[in-house]
Amino acid sequence: MDYRLLPDHRHLRRIFTDKFLLPYSSFTATHEDWISGLCEPFDEAYYETMFMWDKMDPNAKVIPFSHAMDLLDDKPGEVTFLTEAPPCRVKYFCKLDSQIEFVAAADPKELSRCIAQEWFDTYELEEQGLQLADPILPDDLYVFDDTFSWCLVFTHETNESRSPHSRLCLLIDNETPAGPAVRS
Repeated sequence: MDYRLLPDHRHLRRIFTDKFLLPYSSFTATHEDWISGLCEPFDEAYYETMFMWDKMDPNAKVIPFSHAMDLLDDKPGEVTFLTEAPPCRVKYFCKLDSQIEFVAAADPKELSRCIAQEWFDTYELEEQGLQLADPILPDDLYVFDDTFSWCLVFTHETNESRSPHSRLCLLIDNETPAGPAVRS
């Protein structure tokens, strides 16, 4: 897959965060029940280590992996993508992992093909006790365009079936009416 790293990654990441993630104060106000059920203290340091998709706007809708792929395929022009940044607790082993807090751009169809290929190859290899060598993309990926009016999230999670087709994907689309909200 061809992609290009964007030089203004800090600026784009800040806009993404402001647009799609709840600030700490809003998160604590809207997730009191979840926080009270934690086994460890919840504070800003804990919040900072959470996955971004756990901190997303409550308008994020859970969508099937196949639907997320179709939506990405249908996007015109170029799309932008990024992944978790420190201090998130996750460590990825992929080509883009060496790029601290990267933000990159690619053709949506090429990105879609790469996401699917790496995701399904990972599952096939794991069944054989192997790992995908040198993937390009991390398992948690956030895709959007320069309007910041929508965001597709590809997480590393699956439902109970553990099928690769059950990959947890989220959609925030600020141009259409909200659907069922994500529950953290």
